[in-house]
Amino acid sequence: MKSNKHNGGFRVPENYFEGFADRIKDRLQASGGAGLPEETGFRVPGGYFENFQDRLTQRLAGEQPGDSRGKVRRLWPARLGWTAAAAAAVILLVTFWPASTADALGFEDLAQTEIQRYLEDDGDDMGAYELAESLPLEEIALSDVLESLPEEDQILDYLNQDSETVDELYWNGDE
Repeated sequence: MKSNKHNGGFRVPENYFEGFADRIKDRLQASGGAGLPEETGFRVPGGYFENFQDRLTQRLAGEQPGDSRGKVRRLWPARLGWTAAAAAAVILLVTFWPASTADALGFEDLAQTEIQRYLEDDGDDMGAYELAESLPLEEIALSDVLESLPEEDQILDYLNQDSETVDELYWNGDE
């Protein structure tokens, strides 16, 4: 396949630009200049070019006629920079300012009786076994549940007293 690097998709007929100026001149003479405006729209002030050379050399030398320099205004005034910095600070404060912690409710705010009432009434009749199965045990540590860890002898006493309940949890009647 041939590479067309310089082919932009537009083509001009052969020898189009040869005699182009003559064709335009002939067309203008035939129409009598009807398509051209009477004035160009650009005017030079009267006497502008009479002392142009002198004014140019004065300007290049840094002298102004009458030393009347116009007022120079900065593009970005210093006040604009301070205003932008203040606006950015306000936006950052509003965005990252912590919300009032008095309104935030946490798990600690719930009463123990409310949790029990929810589990009893709205627990969809979940038993102890279903509830135990739904707990994510991988994410719960013993220190999360208990304030202080029990002693070893306390654990042994509990297991000895409630051995029937423990057997019910781990052993089915089929086994």
